[in-house]
Amino acid sequence: MKTESALTAKAIKNELKKTYPLIKFTVKSDNFSGGNAVRISYIDGVTIEEIEKITDKYQYGSFDSMTDCYESNNIIDGLPQVKYITINREMSDDARNAIAEKLKNTIEEFNLDGWMENFRCYGSNLIYREFCNISYKSVSLPAKS
Repeated sequence: MKTESALTAKAIKNELKKTYPLIKFTVKSDNFSGGNAVRISYIDGVTIEEIEKITDKYQYGSFDSMTDCYESNNIIDGLPQVKYITINREMSDDARNAIAEKLKNTIEEFNLDGWMENFRCYGSNLIYREFCNISYKSVSLPAKS
């Protein structure tokens, strides 16, 4: 018999595969003292917010740090759910290079390794910020030779 977290992971994986067939997702279930979870990871692809639109229904509650309590406020009968869902989106070298090239062409003072006063960050931080706000459809990756 499969655990509730394994059933949830399978349901999430199926829905992600159907919605985003070009993205390879790793979806794993996890059981531990005090709860269970589903861990999702992928490279490039769509933003975490877009993934959360699909996965939010699979988490049966949320942790309230003000009261230090977990609140079961999203229970949906007939749907497998877990206590926590974590999503990890990684950036490929190709995406990093494409974003850096785009920033070089649009920001005169762009410096990959240096501090940029107008943005109050380093170039690498600006690349990460840009990555977090775009999906794979927005990044025109160079063709592989």
